[in-house]
Amino acid sequence: MGILIKELSADGIPFQEYLKHLEAWKDKLPVAAYDYAIAKWHYDMTDSRCIHDAWLLFLTIKETARAKPERKSERFEIEASFLSAFESRVLHFSYKDVIQYCLATPSQTNAHSDVYFDEIRLSAQNNVIHEILFMSNIRWVIEAKEFIFSSSTEKA
Repeated sequence: MGILIKELSADGIPFQEYLKHLEAWKDKLPVAAYDYAIAKWHYDMTDSRCIHDAWLLFLTIKETARAKPERKSERFEIEASFLSAFESRVLHFSYKDVIQYCLATPSQTNAHSDVYFDEIRLSAQNNVIHEILFMSNIRWVIEAKEFIFSSSTEKA
């Protein structure tokens, strides 16, 4: 599907309609994903918790340990942290029980650049989808059963 919000996608929907979608998905999205998506500060570029213009600090993909080490892992998680645009906060994202992900670069690049936009959606299987679009046109799409957001004033 891709970005839903019309201001960012030629075939998208108006922002207010996106908010109506979020309300309809409220009971299906993980609580933390819903709370993040509707937070008043989420799209407020004057708030240090807003991801717009944040810089990637790190991205980690981890296989989760199983009870029997001889068996291969069946689950993994992704963690990412960003330095906020004002350099006053670190934004932490954690995805547990990842179903699928795509980290796409449209062309050769030396860095991710600033984050342009992110969006929360519900997948056909009722999982959370978090899409992050960077100014460089790099796009991340992560589908997971669990989404966790936090922020801190400690720099990583």
